[in-house]
Amino acid sequence: MQPLDPVLVKLIDSVDLGDPDRKSGERWLRRSAEYRSVIGLSSDYSLNEKEAERLAELPGLLNKLDQCVDASLQGGCDAETLLIASIRFFTRYSEMTADREETFFVEIPVFDQLLCAGKAVLENRAKPQAVSNRVEGCEKEADRLRALYSPHAQSFPEPFQKSMEEGFELLSGAIELFRAYGDTADLQTLDQALTKLNRGGQMVAVFPNTVREMQREHRRHIPLIGSLLETLEVDPSSEYLNLLQNEGLPELRQLWEEKDDGWLLSPDEAEPLLDEVSTALDEFEDAIPSFDSNPAVFWDAVNRLENGFKEIRAHSMPVQNVLDSSLGPEAALILALLEGKAPDYAAKTAIKAMRAGEVPDFIIELADGLDEYLESKDKIVLLEMLQLLLEQVA
Repeated sequence: MQPLDPVLVKLIDSVDLGDPDRKSGERWLRRSAEYRSVIGLSSDYSLNEKEAERLAELPGLLNKLDQCVDASLQGGCDAETLLIASIRFFTRYSEMTADREETFFVEIPVFDQLLCAGKAVLENRAKPQAVSNRVEGCEKEADRLRALYSPHAQSFPEPFQKSMEEGFELLSGAIELFRAYGDTADLQTLDQALTKLNRGGQMVAVFPNTVREMQREHRRHIPLIGSLLETLEVDPSSEYLNLLQNEGLPELRQLWEEKDDGWLLSPDEAEPLLDEVSTALDEFEDAIPSFDSNPAVFWDAVNRLENGFKEIRAHSMPVQNVLDSSLGPEAALILALLEGKAPDYAAKTAIKAMRAGEVPDFIIELADGLDEYLESKDKIVLLEMLQLLLEQVA
């Protein structure tokens, strides 16, 4: 099932129970404005004709969803209609975001997006403003990369240094041409700017890629705070320690407490692994004050926490295997339920469909499991159902 906004999930279930949650409806109408803004910013160019058609559909689908939400608060829209409208909008919205996350020219997003916008202008799928809107962000990213690279330039081989300098010069030339295009709207100038940006972007993209490869062996595999811990290892200043204690740790704690999908661990492995990481997280929090006086205690706690997260990753169920199979829709529903992005109403509908006609025994078992989940709200049951599906495609 297509994941939905959690605000809509709560509203759909309340409509199904005959008592529409007005707060959820009002919250959605505020969230809707945010989605509308993203759509507007993304729609000033299209990647191809097919995407242009999808982008053109989104405002209408969002309007229809808003109308259903408003009607549901007045008792004029049932859960089924609201669910269908939600799925239709979020299916298209997810396609849009997936399209925009794909790399087409350069592995630096702001450069790639400007190249895509420029190509769209040349192919009459965008207005010049789509380019102008992205030039400043591109210039800032080029300046940021140069500032990161310059202090370390001498540590790289001479051919690498020459390539980087040429790349930055090409980027500067591209920015100048983009500015000129903004004044003249001359397509030849735009074409020249895009050529320089493409070549220069590919050359300087080697630097962040190289740094990532160099850091791979020393990366701290802890969600949200891994890079901050890497920084503390080379710069153990109070600034970074305070950042860890006041921002990084609370964010990690919130993630840990709110993560609803059991980290996709198999049910028989989930409890001991989650208990270990929970204990390690407490130990890590207790060790932060000893960072200066007893750093060995601090880094021992970091290592224990990191090992716990490594074990979680190593034992997470390979859900993509079942998502790519004929049982993908069932698996997608379970994952969405785990993440709080599918309403219970969708599970009720799925149960009815599973019990209609002659079906394999494991489908009956799946329907029974979903029934048990709806009654108990125990997400371990969902993990058991996910494991059941994986067994069918093993």
